[in-house]
Amino acid sequence: HRYGDEIMYTCDPGYKLVGPTVRTCTHYQGTHGNFSSFKPHCVETSCDSPDYPMNGEIVGTDFTLNRIIHYSCSEGYRLRGSSQSTCLSNGKWSGNTRECDPVSCGDPGPPQNGAKDGSIFYFPHSVVFSCYAGYILQGASEVQCTEGGTWSAPPPACIRKCNAYLLVTHYFCGFCITQHAQRTRTKTMEDWTPNVWHVHQIPTPSLLPAHHKPNVCVIRDTGLMKTESVEVQCNIISK
Repeated sequence: HRYGDEIMYTCDPGYKLVGPTVRTCTHYQGTHGNFSSFKPHCVETSCDSPDYPMNGEIVGTDFTLNRIIHYSCSEGYRLRGSSQSTCLSNGKWSGNTRECDPVSCGDPGPPQNGAKDGSIFYFPHSVVFSCYAGYILQGASEVQCTEGGTWSAPPPACIRKCNAYLLVTHYFCGFCITQHAQRTRTKTMEDWTPNVWHVHQIPTPSLLPAHHKPNVCVIRDTGLMKTESVEVQCNIISK
């Protein structure tokens, strides 16, 4: 090489150059010459140590070309992004930065006619439910957000509270008015008096026995005309 000549260095695929890519002949005397800088060398391609996600970890310690590492998150956290990454020939890891997000179960909301106590819906926090006066809770009073992203139990409901069956001993049922003709007989003649009205009290009906079943009322249609009676039977729920 003569003074001013340049030489360029490259590496085979899978290797990267350590040192200058170009050297210049800066001095030539007789049969000897000198090049600028130092002679580079090729090493196997590798990637820098990857960034560890907060609340997570990386499985794998070989960061050379085409090697794969795996990401995982701590309990109660969910990985955002691919669970693996590959070391590329440009010395970079494939994919975007991985992050571990806390697992959320979402706001369960208060039950109708009730309230909830708790505003953190991430694992492993809990929410407590209660009902307003006059209502009773049906279901779990406390639920916990699980690591799977679901609540430990379905949301409860608030059911109206009813008193036990009350026996009414004094009540008024009603009267029935009828019209008919009345016959009067004397020694000499027999006569009819029309439009005689009589009032008859309707007998007091007997009460149906109480049943400890869901409060359901059944109206039994007996096919009577309008203003006439139908039978109503109610099942009473206990406390």
